Formats: sequence, structure tokens, C-alpha cells
Amino acid sequence: MNIPDKTTCLSLMDRYEMLPNIKDHSLMVKHIAVFLGKKLMEKGFDLNIQLIEASALLHDITKTISFKTKEDHAYTGGLLLDKLGYHRVAFIVKQHVFLNDWDVNKNIAEEHIVNYSDKRVMHDKIVTLHKRFDDLKIRYGKTQEKLERIDKMFKKTIELETGIFSLLPFEPDRILDLA
Repeated sequence: MNIPDKTTCLSLMDRYEMLPNIKDHSLMVKHIAVFLGKKLMEKGFDLNIQLIEASALLHDITKTISFKTKEDHAYTGGLLLDKLGYHRVAFIVKQHVFLNDWDVNKNIAEEHIVNYSDKRVMHDKIVTLHKRFDDLKIRYGKTQEKLERIDKMFKKTIELETGIFSLLPFEPDRILDLA
């Protein structure tokens, strides 16, 4: 499996002109994702921390350009990373906004951790899911259809949070203290 190291990820962030605020966001998402991944590994889960780190750092790799193109940055980021040969990272990046297959009865995988971690970081600060989704509604909920999509994503993220934290010895609101 081809996974870029942290130095390569940071270089790619520069190469694809990631705005400083998006870099800061991605660094915080990485911090939370790696923390959760390590805590889950302590509980016996088979996770790849390098994969989690790279995917979290690169999850918004095409977000800057998407402001101009109006394309889905999760999709275009995945395409770019596929072209660069980072296929597993691309798979996770494509799912950082909407998970394809989350089911409360499924095992926790790297894509679940990165998706959830992204939902806990607003700009470069760790926040509650309620605060993050309220912000998403303000920024992206311009139509009834988009608001409904955000509400659906919120419900799925609550399920994901419940699944992740049922496996850990602390509550979601303690992430700020523990990370």
C-alpha cells in the first residue's frame, strides 16, 4: 500500500496551493484522527496510523480549487490522490464528507475515523457535532435540499460517534481534554 509520509503530505498541500486556514483545519483533523486511531488500537482494533494521518492531512487537498470550480472536493481530491498512486488514501478522502457504508454493526475503519474527525473540527478548533453542523447549515445550507442533506449527515455522524465512543473509555466531549 502506497501511503505518503507527513513530509510528503505537507509538500502536496503546498503544491496544490491549500489555503493556510484549510491547512490549519487539516492539521487539527489529523491530530484528532491519530489520537482516536491510537486509542482504538489500544482496544485491539487493526488500524493503520500512517494511513489515518495521511488521509486526514490530505482530506481537503482540492478544497481551495473547488471554490473556483464548484466541484465536489471530496471526489476531486480522491481522483487526484488516485492519479498520484495513493489509492487507499484516495478511497478515504472520497468519503470524508459522506461515508459510503457506515453501519453501526460494522467494524471501525480508517475512513470512519477521518470522517468523524473532520466533523469535530470547525476551522482549526475542536467543537461539538452540534456546533459544527450548525455552522455547516449556515455556510452550505442554501436550499431545502442541502439542509436536508446536512441533517441526514448529522444523524449518520451521531450514529458514527456513538459507535466509536462505545468502544472507548471516555465520552466525545472529552476529546479536547484528551487530545
